[in-house]
Amino acid sequence: MKNRIRVACALGISFLAAAAFAALMQHSETTIPVPAAEDEGFTHLLVLLTRPANAAPSGGGALDRYYVVPRLRRLSPALASLYEARGGPYASLLNQIGLGRGPGGRARVLGLQPTLPEVSKLEKNADRLRQAARDGFDVVIRAFGPSADAPRPS
Repeated sequence: MKNRIRVACALGISFLAAAAFAALMQHSETTIPVPAAEDEGFTHLLVLLTRPANAAPSGGGALDRYYVVPRLRRLSPALASLYEARGGPYASLLNQIGLGRGPGGRARVLGLQPTLPEVSKLEKNADRLRQAARDGFDVVIRAFGPSADAPRPS
């Protein structure tokens, strides 16, 4: 992301607009590779989601509403609108996964969600991260049914 901010700044874009541009570009690189897999021709996809069903993507919070977006709007209304809508494609993809189809309608998708509460993107506690990994593993194993051969992560 820092490289994108540097590139945008080098192009003469203000730092605030550059940061928003970088966030948009990072968000456009899909966080769930279902569209890429569907484009590659895969017809059946198993997706282990990292957030529980009730965890909606954040809208950015007070900092975005009261500081970032108003300043972006003064610099570029179009960029501000794109920045505000940046969670839309992700929410749409989650909806498609929930319906059991890829966004192109060509792949069948089974989305599996963890049973534990959401783990923060900034989580550093090794035990908490290991527990979340175990939970994800268990969710996948339950989807396939019990097997004596399945190794359990330690």
